[in-house]
Amino acid sequence: MSNVDLKLCSNCDTPINDKYCSVCGQKIKDCQPSFNNFILALWDDFVSVDAKLLNTLKALFKPGRLTLDWINGKQQRYVHPVRLYIVLTILYSTLIFLGFEGGQHEQSFLNGFIKGMNEGNSHAITQEQINQIIKLTTFLTIPLTIISVKIYSLKARLIKNVFFVVNIYSVIVIFAIMLLLLANFLILFDVELPSVYLIPPLALLFTTLSAKAVYDKGLIQLTIKTLLVFIVNSILIVSISAISVGYLEAENGHIKDVLPPEAKQEVDAAKTKS
Repeated sequence: MSNVDLKLCSNCDTPINDKYCSVCGQKIKDCQPSFNNFILALWDDFVSVDAKLLNTLKALFKPGRLTLDWINGKQQRYVHPVRLYIVLTILYSTLIFLGFEGGQHEQSFLNGFIKGMNEGNSHAITQEQINQIIKLTTFLTIPLTIISVKIYSLKARLIKNVFFVVNIYSVIVIFAIMLLLLANFLILFDVELPSVYLIPPLALLFTTLSAKAVYDKGLIQLTIKTLLVFIVNSILIVSISAISVGYLEAENGHIKDVLPPEAKQEVDAAKTKS
């Protein structure tokens, strides 16, 4: 090919002689962008994402498949697991924000535990502070679980544990979304679905089956280890909650001690309302 015929990639200026740039991967077009090209590109991207999403969901519900494929380098056909988890979490949060009933039950246990620790304390924390603790523990759930799944195998690579945990939580969020939608549908017939009691056994079963595929150990051994993972993870979350409650109670006591009497009465009244 002569220098006259040589084309440059419009994105990175790399010389190209194919339909795609070998450096940035952009498709080479002979014409300037038009509305028709825009619609076609949008459709191609949609079909590509849709196919990846379908492949990801199929693999996700086959215990351990998505984790093993990613570890073994089969990645191009799937949506990135972390991105999928973030999208699912946003979708679930959006449903709660739109007023779908039932989502608040998932955090009722932790909310009740914190209130129980806080009950009768002269420097009790407010419901707003309890919600802050729940947000903190929710944020730390995946890192804490990654630590606890070392119970399965001390020699397992960190990246395997990361993908395993992210995929498990993606499935749990999908379970939560499905149960949330089902619960709201059943409300139309005055039937209440206790989703808070259904998610733990589903999560336990799916985690055990996934661990069997990923860590390749006996089913009975992995069932016991999965229970230990759940127990250890719960202890870590409860410990962080207890430390947060103690810190906030001490902070509230310090603030109350330096307030004038009128302000103390307002603080007490606000806590009584909450």
